[in-house]
Amino acid sequence: MDAIPYNASKGGVIAFTRDLACKWARHGINVNEVNPGLIETDLTRGYLQNEANRQSRLSRIPMKRIGDPEEIVGAVLFLASHDARLMTGASVYVDGGVTIW
Repeated sequence: MDAIPYNASKGGVIAFTRDLACKWARHGINVNEVNPGLIETDLTRGYLQNEANRQSRLSRIPMKRIGDPEEIVGAVLFLASHDARLMTGASVYVDGGVTIW
């Protein structure tokens, strides 16, 4: 699979988030983003049922597991909470360590 378009779109989201954060900060509006790793959903379940696909992906995840949708909720709730009031322009990765690998 050619990852260039996917990677370019992810980079665009990060740049867009930072740009919006700069523009809206003076209005007291925080702009952050959550970048989930591989999450087992209806969209990924068929792909992950193939054991070779599953093992290939697991081999690139330091925590050696695929996430559940519920595991993204905490990051989203934190960013939406008063506790994140000084955060803006942040990219939060909930990916089992893929970005540090």
